[in-house]
Amino acid sequence: MKVFEKVIITILLILLSYNYINNNKKIEYLKINNIEKTKDIKNQNQKIKELEKEIIQKSLKIKRLKIKIEEEKINVKKECINQKIKGLPIGKPIKGEYTIKENNKKYIIFKVKNNTNIYSTSNGVVRYITNNKKYGKNIIISNNYGYETKYAGLKTILFKIGDKVKKGDIIGYSGKSMNNMEQLFYEIRYSSLKVNTKKYLKVSKKSQIKLINE
Repeated sequence: MKVFEKVIITILLILLSYNYINNNKKIEYLKINNIEKTKDIKNQNQKIKELEKEIIQKSLKIKRLKIKIEEEKINVKKECINQKIKGLPIGKPIKGEYTIKENNKKYIIFKVKNNTNIYSTSNGVVRYITNNKKYGKNIIISNNYGYETKYAGLKTILFKIGDKVKKGDIIGYSGKSMNNMEQLFYEIRYSSLKVNTKKYLKVSKKSQIKLINE
């Protein structure tokens, strides 16, 4: 009986050892599995952080692009306004020394020296050129928005009919009339009607914008 008991005890001990070993293996497996899962979670968290960072960077990039687009829109609008303003007959057709000989609101006669540069006061196209024996050569330029500018008393005209003219171009040189007067006749018309030329010699930016919107 004692031998049998010993065998039983031995078998039980073996079984217990086996279970202990198996349980330890399971515990080790679970630990390893937990460690791997923890690593996966850390990796996922890292990826999430990287994605969040990328999203923030892209959001900032989009904001900067939006700001740039808005700035471009403003610049384009300003350039359009500037181009429109260049189509208005604003400013004086001469630079340097001059005196106004006559101003009756419908036109201005500038007293200038012979061979003075005469400048276009706006963008446009040469519509008409003629040579008047009494007053010298005349040129009419069609500008934007129904405006026309007339320059008379020129000795030389540098453009021909149909030519495009830009604001600030030298269109010719002043000369002398039959009565030996050194002068330039300057007139502005709107929709074929004569307007107060003097008020266009100096116009504020605000008034210029108002003119192109009329």
